[in-house]
Amino acid sequence: MSTDAAADVAPPPSPDDDPRATSLGRVDARDDDDDPPDEIRDRLRHVQEACDATTVDAPFPTLDLSGSHHAGDAIERVTCFGDAVVRGLRTLRLEFALRLEDSHVAALAPSATLEDVNLNGAQSVGDDAVIAIARANPGLRDIGLYWNVRVTDDAIATLCASCPALRSINLSGCKRLTDASAKSLSKLRRVESLNLTRCAFTDDGLTAIVLSPGIADHLVSLNLYAAARYTSRAYRCVGVLSQVRSIHWSPYDRVGVVNADP
Repeated sequence: MSTDAAADVAPPPSPDDDPRATSLGRVDARDDDDDPPDEIRDRLRHVQEACDATTVDAPFPTLDLSGSHHAGDAIERVTCFGDAVVRGLRTLRLEFALRLEDSHVAALAPSATLEDVNLNGAQSVGDDAVIAIARANPGLRDIGLYWNVRVTDDAIATLCASCPALRSINLSGCKRLTDASAKSLSKLRRVESLNLTRCAFTDDGLTAIVLSPGIADHLVSLNLYAAARYTSRAYRCVGVLSQVRSIHWSPYDRVGVVNADP
């Protein structure tokens, strides 16, 4: 923000005026000392925007705490202003956020109207966070759970049952998922992008997904990288996906196909 633009923005209320008030300077001070100040300010800019929104009843569509070292604390500072602040929240980005728990995400979920959630690499959150998001946000369209080793079949079942509008799902590295999750995914009807890298599905799980009419009609991108458990039977079933423009296979698969783009 330029100096001139900053001058036009009213400062947030001081703690003396409102005990709920949060200043970006105080949030910065609690982050790791070895992080560049400018980087910290950029990460937490949406926290300040949320606090400012309470004074002017402005929309607050995005909360981006990607890489924050104190994401849970920042969320607590936002939610202390009440439901009105997060009611218009559409996008939640917590990629590789630290000091974050399921309860923090669950606190945001009921009041928001989330369409895009990124929990990639947020390894301290699991089923409770995903289930809370799914149950409260049926319009969810995109979710990233890359390398989330806590998420299980229960969360995926709730996600697929509660959010029929899902179009992009990243489950790369979700090692605890089984064919039960594959069957849940097969019930979706609008998915366009599906990343199953390193998911431990069997042939039965993969075929349940690719032979589902809803999947076959809409899927355009499928990632099966590093999934060496599949055999030729499963790969042949992938051939029914006439709409798919990009399929990425494992370089170690048994049929010798590498990053095939049909």
